[in-house]
Amino acid sequence: METLALLKEKGFKQAIITNKETRYTEKIIAAHGLGQYMDMVIWPYSSIHRKSNIL
Repeated sequence: METLALLKEKGFKQAIITNKETRYTEKIIAAHGLGQYMDMVIWPYSSIHRKSNIL
């Protein structure tokens, strides 16, 4: 998590790209506290999903 936080602080855009279904991906991201570091999540059978606070 330290690396993710440092990259976010330095302004790097970060994303999760997965082949898991949305319902599982959201649970995994939340369980591991990754959402705060990610700017985008991409999963199958959908368009690109961006966090709601992205400009």
